[in-house]
Amino acid sequence: MRAFDNSQLNALIDTFGEPLKFNGSTITVIFESQTVAIETQEGFVETQETYLTTKKGLMDYSSTFMYGGKTQVVYNIIDELSGIINVYFRESDT
Repeated sequence: MRAFDNSQLNALIDTFGEPLKFNGSTITVIFESQTVAIETQEGFVETQETYLTTKKGLMDYSSTFMYGGKTQVVYNIIDELSGIINVYFRESDT
């Protein structure tokens, strides 16, 4: 896969992103969601999974942040091999 160069990566994130306060500073991320469907005996159950896209190296599995007024924790990171990562998160239990 072809990776973005730094100026292309900045253009993408800055154009579509929004600020997120994280670890005492602000990073720019793109919030996204996708529909996840699971087939059960009663039919399909659908839900929305929310994630964010940001530059590789800015977040890891120990990352927490506020979104929707609630503390969120990271549970999955997918490296797109292009200089960006998709960070899947959910509401913290604590």
